[in-house]
Amino acid sequence: MEDVKDQLFDVEDDEAVMIYAPLILRTMISRPSCLENLVRVMRTLTPCVMVVIEVEANHNSPSLVNRFIDALFYYSAIFDCLETCMKQEMNIVLIEGLFHEGIRNIVVAEGSERVARSVKMEVWRAFFARFRMVEINLSNAALFQASLVAKKYGSPPCTLDRNGKCLTVGWKGTPIHSLSAWKFS
Repeated sequence: MEDVKDQLFDVEDDEAVMIYAPLILRTMISRPSCLENLVRVMRTLTPCVMVVIEVEANHNSPSLVNRFIDALFYYSAIFDCLETCMKQEMNIVLIEGLFHEGIRNIVVAEGSERVARSVKMEVWRAFFARFRMVEINLSNAALFQASLVAKKYGSPPCTLDRNGKCLTVGWKGTPIHSLSAWKFS
């Protein structure tokens, strides 16, 4: 991402640009120069909106105890959700196996070796503010659609909460993901 430049994108003058960033920004927390470069390039593209989905947990704490406790609650909620929502046990085992390296990295690795990092929405808000990004409201239609999906998976275990203008999706009250929309001012 350090090599990403706005010249790599061929945007016509009359073209509208929308950026969708699902679970990608967190991969650059351990490399702040890459993250900052990417946001600077996105700014030059003058997008109408940027939609961000991120893990709503603090797996970036320098304290092992804090990371361990946060990871324990976060992944307990994830695994409970999988167990409740997925019917075939074999699929659950496969998916849980995908989380193995991330959990290990959060709990065991230190310094530059720890690449599995997540931060909560408050940290993203402060970061985006540095680039003059403004959080925008999600539409009522989007919130209604989210509530329909949550009901399908047995609300109240699947929870939807507002955190400012963003939507936090959780499981039994434990935040799992945040969904937010942004524009550059």
